[in-house]
Amino acid sequence: MNIEKYLNHIADEETRKIINKCIDKMEKTERKFISNKTDFYDPYICNCINDIAKFYEISVEFDGFFYEAERKRIIFSPLYLENKLEEVVCIEFNRKNLNIAHKDVLGALLNIGIKRDKTGDIRISDECVQFAVAKELEQFIISNFVRLKNYKINCFVCDNNKPKKNIQKFEIKENSVGSLRCDSIVAVAYNISRSKSQNLIEKGYLKIDFRPINKFETCDYSNGREKIFSLRGYGRISIIDTGKRSKKNKFVIKIKKWID
Repeated sequence: MNIEKYLNHIADEETRKIINKCIDKMEKTERKFISNKTDFYDPYICNCINDIAKFYEISVEFDGFFYEAERKRIIFSPLYLENKLEEVVCIEFNRKNLNIAHKDVLGALLNIGIKRDKTGDIRISDECVQFAVAKELEQFIISNFVRLKNYKINCFVCDNNKPKKNIQKFEIKENSVGSLRCDSIVAVAYNISRSKSQNLIEKGYLKIDFRPINKFETCDYSNGREKIFSLRGYGRISIIDTGKRSKKNKFVIKIKKWID
């Protein structure tokens, strides 16, 4: 596989820019024998980088702190380097009696000037909130992230051995669609018109399994795995093709929607 050919398969311009930045870091690591790190990226970009890294004589690690983390930071190091630096830390605060959701935590971090690319997963349990961040922002967040909504909070660095289990609440419902084309699924799943669905997709607002989509492609469910849809401004859902047909011969799908 040629790197240039690989990049030609990536239609989204922003994704190509990110991957090219990572390629520059890999080349620098290989040439100068120094470590380099990236921001936090979603699974699609991480998978792309994992494929491309095979062309370089370097060590590649993906760190999101949590087990099965979604967003991860990528660390490029010279081969056989020992004593690698910690590049990701987990910040924690107590959430007992606090009525907060994922969007509240993310919004508050953005409000104090933290860019989304500098944060990883946000995990919420009954007792606390934990979120992964770039190591270099550790002290800034502890000093400045002191309020969330109307609550005072006290942040500290989490023990590496004590990540909490994430609480994920969701509802599942069945619906039928005329085709498995993404614009048809988006219209039904998000309860919007087909024309609006198509307009949002053409603007690049849709990601399927974290891959940017800007054309009306048909989703392949032959492997039986659910697909994660993320529509900017509308949230995230996952879609499962049940393999069944309705009385009107439409595809019956299961829609799993996460609830804050």
